[in-house]
Amino acid sequence: QERRNLLVQLNELIGITQQQAIITNTEHKVEFDLPTIRVLRASDKRTSEGAPIFESVKNFIVRPDMTVPKNIDIKQFLINGIDEMSRFIGGNSKKIWFFISADGIAQPVIINMLDKKDRVRSGRTGSFSWVMNPFSAQFKEYDEFQQ
Repeated sequence: QERRNLLVQLNELIGITQQQAIITNTEHKVEFDLPTIRVLRASDKRTSEGAPIFESVKNFIVRPDMTVPKNIDIKQFLINGIDEMSRFIGGNSKKIWFFISADGIAQPVIINMLDKKDRVRSGRTGSFSWVMNPFSAQFKEYDEFQQ
């Protein structure tokens, strides 16, 4: 139940982010700085390379951040088919993000996780996945890891 509530919260946060991206015609970033998930918005400021600088959103309908419970262990975070958790030298990254463009399209995202509570209670592996539909910017849950 806790896991399902987290998915509902995340989908609500991303749905509002998608709406704001379209309404403001501005790219948004959903950042997983574990255990925190937050929404950032592209500002008018640019880096020296010309990339947008992302800032905290203001006047958001819902709180623009949330926390992943300790019993949820993210094993893979695939964006456009690349596992962003393990692509960095020296181990897993703890800060990963995906973008929602100004037209509301999200990057393809698959998050493969373990629920430690589920594993203890049922004796199952506790593995599950959230797969995002890039057009609706909503995650759907699956009972096993996805690729």
